[in-house]
Amino acid sequence: MPVDRPEGALVGRADELALLDRALADARAGVGRCVLLRGGAWVGKTALLDLVTSRAEGFTVLRATCDQARADTPYAIANTLLPTARDLPELWEQAASLARSGPLLVVVDDAHWCDSHTLVWLNFLLRRGAGLPLLVLIARRAEATGQVSELLAEAAAHSHSSVLRVRPLAESTVAELLHREFGEPPAPSFTRLCRAMTGGVPALLARLVADLRAEGVHPSDQHTEQAASLARHRVARWVVPSLFGGSRSAWAVLRALAVLGRADEQLLTALSGFPARAVAAVVEDLRRYVGPERDWPRPVLAGALTGLTGAELTCLRARAARLLNDVGSAPEAVADQLVQLPVLEQTWMLPVLEEAADSAVRRGDSTAAVLYLQRLLEADGGTTELRLKLAEELSQTDPAAARRHLWEALQASEDLRDRARVGAAFESSGLVPEQPDLAMRGMTETLARLDEQEVELRAGLESALLSLGAQHVSNLPRFLSSVRERTPALAGARGLAARALEATISARCAESAARDALAALAEGGDELGDWWTRACASVVHLAGDSDAAVAALTARLARSGRSGDFWSYCQDLSIRSMFRQESGYSGAAKVDSQTAAGIVDSRQWHGLTSLPQLARASVVLEQGDVHGALAVLDALHLPTLRGLAWEFPTYLMVRGHARWMLGDRDTAARCFLDCGRYLADAGISNPAVTLWWLDLTYLLDELGRVHEAAEYVAEQEQRVLDWGTPKARGSWLLAKAVLVGGTAGVEHATEAVEVLTGSQARMLESQAKGVLGRHLLRLGEVKAARGHLRQAADLAVRNGSPVMAQSARNLLLAAGGRMPEVAASPEETLTDRERLVADLAGAGSTNREIATELCVTLRTVESHLTNVYRKLGVSTRRELAAKHVRLT
Repeated sequence: MPVDRPEGALVGRADELALLDRALADARAGVGRCVLLRGGAWVGKTALLDLVTSRAEGFTVLRATCDQARADTPYAIANTLLPTARDLPELWEQAASLARSGPLLVVVDDAHWCDSHTLVWLNFLLRRGAGLPLLVLIARRAEATGQVSELLAEAAAHSHSSVLRVRPLAESTVAELLHREFGEPPAPSFTRLCRAMTGGVPALLARLVADLRAEGVHPSDQHTEQAASLARHRVARWVVPSLFGGSRSAWAVLRALAVLGRADEQLLTALSGFPARAVAAVVEDLRRYVGPERDWPRPVLAGALTGLTGAELTCLRARAARLLNDVGSAPEAVADQLVQLPVLEQTWMLPVLEEAADSAVRRGDSTAAVLYLQRLLEADGGTTELRLKLAEELSQTDPAAARRHLWEALQASEDLRDRARVGAAFESSGLVPEQPDLAMRGMTETLARLDEQEVELRAGLESALLSLGAQHVSNLPRFLSSVRERTPALAGARGLAARALEATISARCAESAARDALAALAEGGDELGDWWTRACASVVHLAGDSDAAVAALTARLARSGRSGDFWSYCQDLSIRSMFRQESGYSGAAKVDSQTAAGIVDSRQWHGLTSLPQLARASVVLEQGDVHGALAVLDALHLPTLRGLAWEFPTYLMVRGHARWMLGDRDTAARCFLDCGRYLADAGISNPAVTLWWLDLTYLLDELGRVHEAAEYVAEQEQRVLDWGTPKARGSWLLAKAVLVGGTAGVEHATEAVEVLTGSQARMLESQAKGVLGRHLLRLGEVKAARGHLRQAADLAVRNGSPVMAQSARNLLLAAGGRMPEVAASPEETLTDRERLVADLAGAGSTNREIATELCVTLRTVESHLTNVYRKLGVSTRRELAAKHVRLT
């Protein structure tokens, strides 16, 4: 063999060995069996045969390895197995005689080079020997052709035959092997490197591990780069010389193949400079010894380039690019060579790169498009058009770079049309400029100077100014005045959205605002854009229809998930988490916030967005982890956060609640007051945006200073009436109940419960029942108080709020009531993933549909569902649907 096979126990072959052991057991029991092992070169087929042979205690073993030199010799392999047999009858009789006297194991390795006569005999043996204690093991690669391939297929088709595909080692198995060899767990990056360098081929992997250990390399992140450098040289050094020795023509062909990346013999001939027959011989040897082209490990080919100088490699790649271009190859194939050149000197190169970028954009390959566009940017200095294209592609995966390119384009461009397009691009990408005030002034000036005939450009820039104005606190008053002045002239989906948002900020008729927002969502579709879609969903949520708001975001998430737009996906998940939490679906909110925070962590977006962290902190706090929530908040960049009209009030509210839970009431009160002042300064008068005034009233009541809250509550009355949602009205009634206390307080709290019951403000409903119970308890109506406090606790448990549930339970116990610990609820014992599975199963989804939806295996779904049934005490989907409170 070209590469020596190192000794050692097999790793990661438990399933393969189990199948082969069953075949041995069947043969011992008198059932004739055949197992056909298929796999690439060096993947471990022979090692499996060796191990099975060593386990074949009591068997007579006949074993042979085929070779290409004897592929045309009749019965060459059969005669190796049974030297005295001359023809098919004698071969059958001798094999049958051996099997009748005891179990017989026949092993044929490298059967892709087996002569056809031997394969005919093996098929005959399998047909006639079904009742004999016989096991035939045949190992082959995929490249068998003609009659050999047909005869091997016939062998696999016998009723007692099995096909065992021996695949390269999985990453988890490579990690296990590395752990065993190095005596310590490998870093994930080190594991990925070793598998990539060897293609998961056990023989190459074992050689690589031995060399790494000899060089003193450890399987850690710090040694990964050193291991990569060593592996690139060693893998090629083992494989290539063993196949081709010092052949100058072979090395030239291999270098051409490594550069081109495909075995096109005509191109290889032109690029290597050697005759077609020399090229064909190298390609044939690779296919014969390594396997099909798809199995050629990349490091083996790339290793052929290691002896070239930088100038030689550049020359080779430039020739490859010219050659591919001249023969009419796809622009991307040419561009893949051009992007690796240090300088693009020839005039034909830039148009090809641009064409390749456009092609990549059309087919949705953002990674390739970014690569080509960045190389163009380096080469031609960066036109506005190029920066716009690059920013559009980067906005999905690297928003920081996208924002930088847009900002540079906005500053550098002097053409009004270009500046207008850049301004509109900020909105379409969902990004806020690093200096929003400066950007706002520049875009406003551009709009004033832009020709009135440029209708489309003006509309895009006006929309961008509106969205930018609505996001930043210093620009929000300008947004409000702009919309109010131009309300009759606002047209289209974004006009409806702007009108709905202005009405919401101003607390002017929730029903009308929601109607405009829903119309914008229906009319605008994808064209509405990410930010305006979220704004409309927020309007609908604040107007009291959280389910419709979540549905709009869920539809958007499906689209961004399919397109790979991680930035939009992350933002939408964060907002959906907040909506779900307010609506009493804390479990689903937790899953959303964890996913969004995970995206931010993996992509290092911490300085670009605060929504995922705010959603995470809110969920963590709801679960009672005060210090965890504060840690999330402390990691945010406060100077940036202070300028964001919608995020900073949320930050103040979460921090205020956290300090309150720690007993720091003074700091909590300051947070709530700061939130109210911030909203007032920004011109946000809607009382439902944040309930700072209600929470401040509760807090001051605890401090015995409830009279101080009266002014703040009074300010909200007309706004509550104007906005008119159950959440706003219920909140105001609760604040009044706390302010007045006594019998009047009970009346206000009772009305609040009536208003909120059946609404989608489920968290507030639980809160209202708790307030009513507390007031009744103060009046001495203990029995009635217990009923409401129990309802408050039960509803909080169903909403997934252990903090609120524990508070209600404590009051209930103080009133002499009984209630088990909050954690004793069956619903609370479900993990987040189990609850999602229960949701889908209860809604009628099959296990397979659930597995597809959650991107997990069928076995994982079955395991989760088993746990759900056990914890909830149900046994059918119908019972589950009746008992389980859904997350979504």
